[in-house]
Amino acid sequence: MTESFDVFAAAREAPEHPALVQPGRTWSYAEVAALSAQALGWLGARGVALSAPPAEAPVAVLAEPTPHQIAMTFALLAAGVPCLPVHPKLTEPERNALLARAQVPLYVDTTWQHAAAAPAPTERRNGSEEAPLALVQTSGTTAGPRLARLSRRAFLASARANTAHLGWTPHDRWLLALPFAHIGGFSILTRCLAARRTIALPKLVSGGGQNVGLVTECLEQLGVSLLSLVPTQLERLLELESWTAPTTLRAVLVGGAAAHELMLARARARGLPVLASYGMTETCSQICTQTLGLQPEGTGVGRPLPGAEIALVDGEIHVRGNMLFSGYFGEPEVYEPSTWFASGDLGELDAHGHLHVRGRVADRIITGGENVNPLEIEQVLTSAVAPRRLCVFGRDDAVWGEQVALAVEGPWDAALIDRVMRTSQAELATFKIPRLFAFVERLPEAATGKLPRRALKEYSQLPLTPLPY
Repeated sequence: MTESFDVFAAAREAPEHPALVQPGRTWSYAEVAALSAQALGWLGARGVALSAPPAEAPVAVLAEPTPHQIAMTFALLAAGVPCLPVHPKLTEPERNALLARAQVPLYVDTTWQHAAAAPAPTERRNGSEEAPLALVQTSGTTAGPRLARLSRRAFLASARANTAHLGWTPHDRWLLALPFAHIGGFSILTRCLAARRTIALPKLVSGGGQNVGLVTECLEQLGVSLLSLVPTQLERLLELESWTAPTTLRAVLVGGAAAHELMLARARARGLPVLASYGMTETCSQICTQTLGLQPEGTGVGRPLPGAEIALVDGEIHVRGNMLFSGYFGEPEVYEPSTWFASGDLGELDAHGHLHVRGRVADRIITGGENVNPLEIEQVLTSAVAPRRLCVFGRDDAVWGEQVALAVEGPWDAALIDRVMRTSQAELATFKIPRLFAFVERLPEAATGKLPRRALKEYSQLPLTPLPY
């Protein structure tokens, strides 16, 4: 087998192997390649150059996890045309702004599948290793979202690192439970395509979303063996007290945001083979992951995957390797595999080489001249508010610069506040103790599942009450 992101090569090598599965339906690689051929015909009829010279402008694809939209994405990868996946939940103004910023000449929504078929081109360009395979929006947790230019070389290095770490079984099925407009979901497509393995597609609810009940249904019905989740999704699974993980599930990668050890321990007690991982858009997803079969407690997010390097500069995580991106679209700086990239994350390496992520540099709270890490406080207080979710953030203050604030999901609870006070006083330095709190019906979430501390900090209408210290 030749590792590649060419669905037509995959169809020649493994024509009958399932490429996509959904409850009640399976598409072989031969069938998906036939859909991708239709997509190439449709693209060619609309002026998209599918042969030399190298493509420059990206084609945007509505990133709905359906066979036709995935086949269109695979068609672009095979033709060497950069793909810009567009999140289905973007409003029309948000989508139009993204397309204008990326100078996109063509946006492909779901209507293409109903158009009259056009003959597929007989020639396609061979994309070079450094040619952009995709433009993917960053999470934008510090500045606004940017578009990372990710090359074939980077995606291939990422896929190989994942293979070296997790391995593949002949019947692996990876559930696409993350939006493939983000790197966590998009990399599931590229990994499975490169390995000629199966992507399991969840059912969609109205509006193109998913719910946790449908995810568990797909896990059970489709024989899913691999699953990627953000911590919010894992928490929603754990709220289903009667649900039991299927025996087919051999690894659950949890990343995209910090996962508390308490949550991971609860998941393992429920039989979920969770592995904390760390990565970012700029590295084509994970670059550190806990190891299957090893006692994971206390290992942070594991060691760097093969081909990835990590260094700490004043506590900030710097990364490099072949999975590194080439730069941001529209910005002059170029990154090579040998370039150190400053992640914006804080971390520590223990004596065994395991990485422990300590939050974002930009999330630091400076109160009375002291630096406070909100993630550290959350890890201390998680047990005090369990099973509720919490978020610690800074609120501007004329005297202290910032005050440490705490928001907790659910109704007001005096006993919970008392537990928070006692735990804080016992385990936190005085300047780290939350001084303001709020109970909220639901904490806001970014599309990636990360807690948007900046949004809470800037949301002036959030009623904050002083804690009675």
